[in-house]
Amino acid sequence: MTTWVILSSLGFLPQPVDHVVQVDVIELNHLLQPCDGSVILEQWVLWDRCKRTNQYRVVAWKMYSDGVVRLRKRPGGWELHLRNNKGKHWYVRAPEFRETFTFKDPEVANRKEWPIDWRRGLKVISTHAETHGEVEAETATNRHFDRR
Repeated sequence: MTTWVILSSLGFLPQPVDHVVQVDVIELNHLLQPCDGSVILEQWVLWDRCKRTNQYRVVAWKMYSDGVVRLRKRPGGWELHLRNNKGKHWYVRAPEFRETFTFKDPEVANRKEWPIDWRRGLKVISTHAETHGEVEAETATNRHFDRR
């Protein structure tokens, strides 16, 4: 165990790579119980706007309590730092953030217009280390962020 910790800290073992993802909107949604307004669940919903129809489409979603490290304001918008159950880190950037309180789940409602299989997933634009110069890296697609 000690050997593993030492090797890991020295960089000899593979480390999770941080990825940067661009979306149009980061939403923190609070789904409410219709009868009394109590919160049923809280979730992060990531949206892209379709240039052709000007409608918003869900890219991915994640429960509020599952692996969210932080949301912060940054120049040009917002950044949501996520971590999945495999230790991979994602920095989701968007020019817009909104917090909503709804009686209907916006992610589920969007499935009628834009089924889950049509979603682009979290398309990586660069690794976090490259973002100082905002250099685009090879793109890769993660179809379902958490395999929900």
